[in-house]
Amino acid sequence: MSEDWIITLVALAASAGIFAFSTWKAGRPSDPLNISLINYNYISLLAIVAFLLAVAHVITLVTGTPFRGRW
Repeated sequence: MSEDWIITLVALAASAGIFAFSTWKAGRPSDPLNISLINYNYISLLAIVAFLLAVAHVITLVTGTPFRGRW
C-alpha cells in the first residue's frame, strides 16, 4: 500500500471521527454555567468538507486520473 493510500485513509478516518465527536457535542443540551467558545456545528461542517475532499482523492487514486478543472 502506497503512502497516498495511507494518508488518504487516515484523513478519511480522522474526518469521520471529528464529525462524529462534534455532532455528539453539538447535540448535547447547553449548560448556562459553562460557556463553550467552540461552535461544534462549524467543526462538523469542516469535517464533512474534509471527508468529501478525501473521498475525491480516493476516486483519483482508484481511477488513476486526476480531476480536471472546468477551464
